[in-house]
Amino acid sequence: MAKAFDDNERKLIKDKLKEGALLFIQQQGVRKTSVDELVKYANISKGAFYLFYTSKELQHGYSNNKLEKEFLNAINKHTDNITVDTLTDIISDLLINNKPYFVSVFVNSDVEYLSRKLPQEVLSKHVDDDVMLANEVLKFIPESKSIDTKVFAGALRAAFLTILNEKTIGTDIYNEVFKFIVRGIVQQLFKD
Repeated sequence: MAKAFDDNERKLIKDKLKEGALLFIQQQGVRKTSVDELVKYANISKGAFYLFYTSKELQHGYSNNKLEKEFLNAINKHTDNITVDTLTDIISDLLINNKPYFVSVFVNSDVEYLSRKLPQEVLSKHVDDDVMLANEVLKFIPESKSIDTKVFAGALRAAFLTILNEKTIGTDIYNEVFKFIVRGIVQQLFKD
């Protein structure tokens, strides 16, 4: 009988699975990433994989959590001086620095695929997490306008979805256009 993983082993394996998932998702998308690739990367058996996740699609949430943490860490560095420019740069840098991930998820139709594969409560949690993140952002804005955080979170999701049309917008100007759109969204948070 195989021995169970201790807490340290579980953490190391889970970290390795998350790292592998992010790497493979960026390279080939969620749909084309196989459990076999992930277990080989983490050096565990396929059966052991299911001790950590019930499906490869549920691992996708790690990437979102990682991006949220990265975003909040960037905001926390500027708690004393959040301005329109600072917040615009933080949001724009998030997309630009993680572009391979967003391209993979949005361009490879992984959003549609995940919408079919993930349980509704997981999908709802992603939207709820976006709203919670929007609430966190508003805490750092001195004298922010009264704004519906669902609208703010939805506007940012819509801005990120422009990556689907990067070629139509113009690959050479896409980053500047994205930043322009984000700046318009962010300006609406601040009192004049």
